[in-house]
Amino acid sequence: MSGMRKQKSKKAFEFNQLYSFLRLNCLLSGGVKQILLSKIVYAAVCCISQTDIKNRFMTFAIIDRMTKGKIFMKNLTEGYPVVIEIPVAWGEMDAFQHVNNIAYFRYFESARIAYFEKLNLLDLMNRTGIGPILASTSCKFRIPLKYPDKVLSGVRVTSIKEDRFIMNYIVVSTKHKKIAAEGDGVIVAFNYRENMKTLMPEELRQRILDIEKDK
Repeated sequence: MSGMRKQKSKKAFEFNQLYSFLRLNCLLSGGVKQILLSKIVYAAVCCISQTDIKNRFMTFAIIDRMTKGKIFMKNLTEGYPVVIEIPVAWGEMDAFQHVNNIAYFRYFESARIAYFEKLNLLDLMNRTGIGPILASTSCKFRIPLKYPDKVLSGVRVTSIKEDRFIMNYIVVSTKHKKIAAEGDGVIVAFNYRENMKTLMPEELRQRILDIEKDK
């Protein structure tokens, strides 16, 4: 019994050491979600209970890189209320062995649709016949993407006018931890029943403002 108590006490001491290390690291780096921290702590404790001192420090180093990587990725997409993860597909690469430029516009589109879903635009369109239509879009390519990779595609509204709003996009490579592309889109209010441009409904304007203030 005495031996078991000593072993439990040793594990508790190691757990507290690790938790303190991670907590300090997170505070210095800007903080991470508690659920992420809990998962990392659990995984690390399982590893520590079966390894020697040398491997413990290796574990600390791995956790340090993981934590900083998560924080850095979060910082890159900070200010974007809608962010989705998209796997880079093999078929998106072209003859130059990098993702073709048209794929970036698909990443923008996917984020834009996710934003529209959060706005519950289908409800508005069914009731009023008024919805969004893409008037123009642009992209600035920062780095080439290759398979395998996953990107974070974020979107936010930067300007609302009487008949349109401007969306700003960002695409971040999780592999390189860098911005791969940035872009903009002009979204015009369109009456699909009358087949003509119209003014922005006040209800739609307010829904956008509600999403943007929560980011």
